[in-house]
Amino acid sequence: FFFGRDMFKLFRQLKGGAKKVDVFKLRNTNEAQVVNGHLVPMFYKRKLLLKPKPLPPRLLKPEDLCMSNLRGNPGWKPKKQRLGRGASSGRGRASGRGQKTSIAHRHRGFEGNQMPLYRQLPKVSRTEVAWEDWMKPVSLGDLQAAIDTGRLNPNVTITPRLLVDCKVLGTTPRWPGVRLTADGYDWFKAKLDIKLNWCDPDACTVVEANGGTVESVYQNFKHYWAEMCPHKYEPGTEPENTLPPINLWRKYTRESIRGSLVGKAEMIQNAIREANFQWTPELKELYDRMLKEELQKQEEARVSKEKEAWRKEKLKELDELERRKALEDAADQEEGQKALEGAADQEVNGIDSSKEDPTP
Repeated sequence: FFFGRDMFKLFRQLKGGAKKVDVFKLRNTNEAQVVNGHLVPMFYKRKLLLKPKPLPPRLLKPEDLCMSNLRGNPGWKPKKQRLGRGASSGRGRASGRGQKTSIAHRHRGFEGNQMPLYRQLPKVSRTEVAWEDWMKPVSLGDLQAAIDTGRLNPNVTITPRLLVDCKVLGTTPRWPGVRLTADGYDWFKAKLDIKLNWCDPDACTVVEANGGTVESVYQNFKHYWAEMCPHKYEPGTEPENTLPPINLWRKYTRESIRGSLVGKAEMIQNAIREANFQWTPELKELYDRMLKEELQKQEEARVSKEKEAWRKEKLKELDELERRKALEDAADQEEGQKALEGAADQEVNGIDSSKEDPTP
């Protein structure tokens, strides 16, 4: 389908009848042509043009239909049989494998009781995926097709948000963003100002050859989604963008991808200084004062701890002395009580003896 202001002109071309056009002559053309009765805005996705037309369906008479030649519609496939779903399904319990045979016990990858190939090969660890491979690719051919169909304005800076609004991308791409590739460079003729999250070196060369500009810009997670979904943020509350992580600085300082950090070595050095925390006389004085106060607090805590330990020890000694004194007093009191009881017994014994033996 062709969308744009030139649609009516193309319909006028159809009034004279469809003309056969050599497909290979469309390589160097950028205007809409009529090919086999179809409107082709540009030579994009040539395989669709070279694809042969399907054969017309063969007309059958009602008397030709019988049970032996009934077939499903094109693309029809029988429903897959589910195994192990109860006896009523016809393939339950043993799943149609029978009773305890070697065939019933075979599993996927079984090689006749020998060491299977997937166990002979060594294990391979997970390979690291490049930063740009996480991004949604957009080719130069996609941009040219959108311009030719009137969906994309070439006089505006191309950003990820603009590509979503113009329906060049069907869905909102996830972070880290959009990547520009060089596919379709041979029919790309537009002059564009592109500002995406990653631009391949070949794509940068093609765009600059047509007089455009390219820049690869890093966006952190919050800033990227604030740009893609501005309705979720109030004006003035959008998060600001930051420098890329240290492991991505080298990537965005490449001249080949026209990185946003090219020629900004001084800014990077300042960020490194902030990250490494360079000392200054004021910070040194503040550090010394804080260290002195901390040492003083530690000394006061040590002294108070020693005083507390001395007080507990003295209290323990006083308690021990008081306990001993109490024991001694109790012993003295017990001895005095015994002495009094002994004197009282002697007096009683003396009185009794005087009564029994009176003097003559």
